[in-house]
Amino acid sequence: MKILSTVIRNYYGQPNALDLMYLAFTLPLQKLGHQVDHFDHVSLVEKVGPAECGERFARAVRQGGYDVVLYQTGGRDHMVRDAIRDAARHAPVVAWNSDDDWQWESYSRHLAPYFTYMVTTYPHIYEAHRSAFPNLVLSQWACLDTYADAGRKKDLNFTF
Repeated sequence: MKILSTVIRNYYGQPNALDLMYLAFTLPLQKLGHQVDHFDHVSLVEKVGPAECGERFARAVRQGGYDVVLYQTGGRDHMVRDAIRDAARHAPVVAWNSDDDWQWESYSRHLAPYFTYMVTTYPHIYEAHRSAFPNLVLSQWACLDTYADAGRKKDLNFTF
């Protein structure tokens, strides 16, 4: 699969420390043999602003031929929402919300319509909102390859 991993690379901007989202989403998929390109929307928005970041993201998805785009949300917008909607016309864009216990009402629910799928890791959020948001999916947080059973036969390309 060809995947665009839209996550933070460096932990709190530290050049020598990788963010957990990068460790959980980008590296394991590369190790599984997928072609994984990286797009750090958090760093880019600080350099060029939300509009330009959004345009670069949408262009990358339009031109990239991706099978799926994994997108880390973070409690605030990193690009204009129409860029997400535009990108989702060219590849499924899956938002990953790991903090919905405190940010669902103020943030995540407002973004849900822009994504192909909106993943929450909180069963109570999923149960309370799945009828209003048919693209809402419940999953676990992620799986670092250091905790995975690499020797076990897999029948799916990747799962969380």
